[in-house]
Amino acid sequence: MDVALRMGISLSVLHKIERGTKGTVKLETLQRYADALGCRLEIRLATAEESQSSDPASRIPGHTH
Repeated sequence: MDVALRMGISLSVLHKIERGTKGTVKLETLQRYADALGCRLEIRLATAEESQSSDPASRIPGHTH
């Protein structure tokens, strides 16, 4: 709930973002997510192999499913 409050969104929306079921997520929302976690938002292109090698959410400090 702490992250959702810092982002100014509901807990249910945060869960959808984290699960990847939100649909389109604005870049500003991702930046607020990074800020709320104390992280820096980085956007990069990856090959299909790189994308399948691990769950990106697992690299977020303190993130649990």
